Amino acid sequence: MVLATTSLTFETNDDVVSFFQTSGYLTGKPDGRLIFSHRWVGEILAWLYGALPGPNWYVWYLYAALVLSNVLITKLLVENNTQAAVTSKGKYWKLLPPIAILSATILWNLLFFCTALLRPQFTIAAMWLGAAGWFWLFCKLPFRDDLEKSLTKSVMSWLRQDKSLFKHFFIGIGALLVSALVRWQAFVGISILLVPVLGYYMKAPMRRFWFGFAGIVGLLLYLNEHLNQQNQPLETSIAYQMAIDAVVNGPNNLDSITIKNKQFTANDLNLLQGWFWVDKTVFSPKKIIHLSEGIRQWRTPNQSLHHLMSSVYYNWPHVLVWLLVGLGLWKYSVKYQRKQVLWVGLWLCLLLGALAMTSRTPFHVLFPFVALLAAAVSIVHKTDWTKLRWPLVILLGTSQMYALYHCHLKNSAYTAAYQRNVTHLKQNSTKLYVVRGAAFPYEGSFSWWYKPQEQLHNLLPTGYLIHTPLYNDILRQWNIDNLAPALLQRNDIQLVDAPMEALQRFYLEKYQLKVDLNLKK
Repeated sequence: MVLATTSLTFETNDDVVSFFQTSGYLTGKPDGRLIFSHRWVGEILAWLYGALPGPNWYVWYLYAALVLSNVLITKLLVENNTQAAVTSKGKYWKLLPPIAILSATILWNLLFFCTALLRPQFTIAAMWLGAAGWFWLFCKLPFRDDLEKSLTKSVMSWLRQDKSLFKHFFIGIGALLVSALVRWQAFVGISILLVPVLGYYMKAPMRRFWFGFAGIVGLLLYLNEHLNQQNQPLETSIAYQMAIDAVVNGPNNLDSITIKNKQFTANDLNLLQGWFWVDKTVFSPKKIIHLSEGIRQWRTPNQSLHHLMSSVYYNWPHVLVWLLVGLGLWKYSVKYQRKQVLWVGLWLCLLLGALAMTSRTPFHVLFPFVALLAAAVSIVHKTDWTKLRWPLVILLGTSQMYALYHCHLKNSAYTAAYQRNVTHLKQNSTKLYVVRGAAFPYEGSFSWWYKPQEQLHNLLPTGYLIHTPLYNDILRQWNIDNLAPALLQRNDIQLVDAPMEALQRFYLEKYQLKVDLNLKK
């Protein structure tokens, strides 16, 4: 469990690598590349930004969601261990409940704090909240091993016999709703993983009821998402997303050819000026609300297949865990159970394929979770797993080492590229231009130093542009330990403000390059 889950800590996708830069952990204000599932979330965050302007409010917002999920799951651990101690007929077991409860709580919190709280990111927070919600919904339901005989009572009779079930019901629903509001795609992902696995072990009448209930919840949340986005025309949404990507990638992308190819409109660019550079603040309340209305376009079938296959290639150790568990279930299960195993496997593949059509699918989180669930299934399933026990442990350990190795390679690549750029700047006496106010570029989250695009590179062969957020001291704050102090004291460093008019003037005067921001569609 630890080996499969801690690989999430060392995940190296862009969200994680650039987290401390984009979350505002160092600057006190977050980056703007956040798309929420509902306008209300943006309004709440805008209110928090105005009411709590202190540093790191964005990080603490995610900490609150993560701690809530941790408290809910810890409460379930304590309840289940206590109930096991009370119902057990063992002579010596009654002496062990405090130790068992304490051990389970300590182990869970060590696992949680070593993985989740090191990464307060929207996808992770939504995944943990969704997991806590589904655990609370399922924990009071009858599973196959709970009773020797089949369940003969009706669903309502079962609901009435346990007074605490309604408490679990409402707490679980609340956690699921919060998870969906934090990030809709992450909630869908964790639901796809947990509902089939937990439902597989439920007794037949409750399984039908709970699958139907889960479908209704998902349908209502999807309807909310649809109503929240129905007033946005498709063309406007595409232009909006392309404009966001262009600005995030830096002002060099705002050339006339790129704008025409990406269907920009003058209105889009005017709105962007208001979102990204309002009163010389990087993250204004108005910007949060507008970003909360943004949508992501669905992929085409070919793009979805390519995205899914690349994710499978990247997470190959976790996929091997799936295959190992599936083969073990197929070999050691009786004939009627093999059909169920095949049905669950096909359902999971189809759902993952459908999920690949969305552009914010957190496969880097889903794949390790599936590996963890597969390992859990192999433990609780009443079959002979002796022959597969050590291969499973070795495979999980391999996945962990692979994640660590990949993280090391990526960090080393960023560091090497950064050092090459710094060495070049130290050895050349070309003028260094600092564009202050552009959003974080994608080209290297650890470094804001990169060569200009081709048209600027031809005009300034040995020059570099530095893209920094709009803070007066951000250059000193980030580079004081990485660059020689003499470099920061050079007289040929020039700061340029980043509003669109200033960028136009800057490019026109320095490079004779016209950037047309008033184009027709």
